[in-house]
Amino acid sequence: MIPAALLPPVQQPPHDPRTLILTGAESLSSGTLNDLHIDPRTNRVVLDQALSIRRILTELSGTFGGIVLPTNVAISADGGIYLLDRSTLTLRRFDPCECRFQPIPCLGGEGNGARQLRNPFGIGIFAGKLFICDTGIESKPTSCNEPHAPERIRQENPRVMVLSLNSFVLEGYWNPPPSAYEGAEPKLLMRPWQPVDIDFDGQGRVYVSDPANGCIHQFNPRGVWLGRFADLGSVTHIAIDCHDRIYASIGGKPLIKVVDIATEMVQEIESGEALQGEDSQEESNNGGLFEGGSENNRMWPENLAGYFPCLPFPIDREGRLHLGRFCTAPHPNPSSCQTDRDEMEPGVFDLNGNPVSVSKNSGRVLFVNNGSLITRALDSELYRCVWHRVLLFGDIPQGASLEVETFTSEVELPDAEVQTTFLQRQVTTSVMPHDVRNGMADVLVRSPAGRYLWIKLNFQGNGQATPSLSDIEVEFPRISLRRYLPAVFGEEPISADFTDRFLGIVDTTIRSVETTLDNLARYFDPMSAPSERRAGRMDFLSWLASWVGISFDKQWPEDKRRWFLKQAGKLFSQRGTVEGLRKQLFIYLGIEPERLCCVNDRPKKACTLPPRNCRPTEQQPCSWQPPLLILEHFRLRRWLFLGQGRLHDRAVLWGRKIVNRTQLGNQHAQVGETQLIMRQDPLRDPFYVHAHQFTVFVPAKWKRSDSARKGLENLLKSETPAHTKYTVTYVEPHFRLGVQSMVGFDTAIGRYPQGVVLDDARLGEGTVLTASPLGGGGMGMRVGKDVRIGATTQLRS
Repeated sequence: MIPAALLPPVQQPPHDPRTLILTGAESLSSGTLNDLHIDPRTNRVVLDQALSIRRILTELSGTFGGIVLPTNVAISADGGIYLLDRSTLTLRRFDPCECRFQPIPCLGGEGNGARQLRNPFGIGIFAGKLFICDTGIESKPTSCNEPHAPERIRQENPRVMVLSLNSFVLEGYWNPPPSAYEGAEPKLLMRPWQPVDIDFDGQGRVYVSDPANGCIHQFNPRGVWLGRFADLGSVTHIAIDCHDRIYASIGGKPLIKVVDIATEMVQEIESGEALQGEDSQEESNNGGLFEGGSENNRMWPENLAGYFPCLPFPIDREGRLHLGRFCTAPHPNPSSCQTDRDEMEPGVFDLNGNPVSVSKNSGRVLFVNNGSLITRALDSELYRCVWHRVLLFGDIPQGASLEVETFTSEVELPDAEVQTTFLQRQVTTSVMPHDVRNGMADVLVRSPAGRYLWIKLNFQGNGQATPSLSDIEVEFPRISLRRYLPAVFGEEPISADFTDRFLGIVDTTIRSVETTLDNLARYFDPMSAPSERRAGRMDFLSWLASWVGISFDKQWPEDKRRWFLKQAGKLFSQRGTVEGLRKQLFIYLGIEPERLCCVNDRPKKACTLPPRNCRPTEQQPCSWQPPLLILEHFRLRRWLFLGQGRLHDRAVLWGRKIVNRTQLGNQHAQVGETQLIMRQDPLRDPFYVHAHQFTVFVPAKWKRSDSARKGLENLLKSETPAHTKYTVTYVEPHFRLGVQSMVGFDTAIGRYPQGVVLDDARLGEGTVLTASPLGGGGMGMRVGKDVRIGATTQLRS
């Protein structure tokens, strides 16, 4: 008999069971995964891909397993898809209306002349420029023993061609300087470099692979050679992720070298290509650079996909582009043979831009059929704890299922013993697709009482579908409604267990209502109120806003609606004022000073030790100041008072043309030039021309989106006082005086510094290094023009 003092206290309403949560890839991967992996894009556990279709990082197309574009394909800022046809040496652009690649007449065929190519490989687009890597060598390899081999090699011209993407004007060629090959082997001096692939980092710097010299060259955005990462091997394809790391594929090896641009540290990761027949206990050599495990310590494309932006279209193992979602025309070859079993997929193109017939092949095996996950030991910290249920969050499509096994113990067991116990399959529950409701399924724990719990999930599929699991929640201990029944229902252990499980159906429904009441406070918080919209009904977030007299614009995204309602109380006192409208624009445009001001974004000062009796220093304001956004037109009045002013930039003479009013009997009245205005009187035109008017300056990107532009217009209509008139000016990244730039408001006119005198001024305080006053033959340098301090130039005293 167990003493009552050792038993856990009986939970009483309104207390609910406790919850252990295994959420996200980090918690789920802490267990044991067999034939499962975590999809980095969805952060869910799914079945492994079948080996027959599994991608590898060292694919010949240079896509690194489908996470980047092929070497000869690039996408422009406006979404245009460009392809270099290496067979015909032509540049093509994808036309979605015709569903094919149209040639662009900008290249001059094969040769060494201007706009001519000879065996090109990679292309890239950045900052409105098109880059083409031309190896300059014959497509067929030339043996150095041939009689004319040296002469042919001297005629070859490897280079990077740079074209303007808008007009395809040839802007020049990029090549490393002769100093880049100092120390190279003599046989490489005849062919100094071999540009194959090109990519760009977050700073706009350009990187070109050079397998002939085993390095990657680095250029600045203007084509100045900055250096190279050497001793990498035969580097062919390269890709740069969002953390400015270069991934280099080494030709002929299942090996990827990763170069950190900031630290120049080089690490190696092995592609999953060499997985078969390898020892599973081999140590990983990735140096801890990437999180997430991989089978046999190999790296697969899904392990790296999270470091790269998503591609707008899929790319298969052969490098073929699947552009069917962009096509508005039928398949280019509708007469091709099709059967019900082998349906053809439209909009598929090879690496030369030619349409190809690819079968959807609905019967293809995509995933392995079985996989398992065993969680770590879950500790309830309760003696003889009766675990209640397991909540599974995810999706189970048709053709897939889950089996849930549980095992309990009073002591924590080693992993080997736990796996042996699960082989006996003592307590198993199946979860089918129809058991999932709103992305959740629950399973009652039927194992006996115990402090520790282990859960095993058996993933099963038909080769084309896989269960996906994102989170696991475990409720404990079991608080049954049996406590309200006569004691006879719990006198015998087997009957008590049956009663608890039977009442669990009713208990789950009651607790769902209680949970809603327990979390009622979240309905009154703008950041957590439900925002799901139903047909013909207002969502709860909009209804909550109506309590304080706010009507949301349907064009506003959810995050802006939530933040605007949260800040509404602070804005009510300033509604109808310039500052109130300005703060509302800050919220809509996403430039609130409170959210953008970083703690480290402070004016830098010298570090001095304050005296002990000094009062605490006040926090300095943020050095970044938000834009004014609103210009009231009355500030443009430049009155000239008699005897008190002079004609200059703040005082001007004005006349009748200030409004350009038409007056009968006056020679000034002309059709098409003057205005017929039927308001106010001409004597007060200088006042009314600027009264009750203002201009709102908004970045031009808000004009390109119809929903964003309409949302801005609706905000100004509802929050602008009725007697005022506003004008919206979309600011482009150009300087246009009087159009989108106002001198004294957001623009200053200054004089470029003439130079610096030694011992009289310091660089960085309105001074620059100038060129030689003697002109052409003298020595001089211009920082930012001809040289860059720290990159190509050093200052020495």
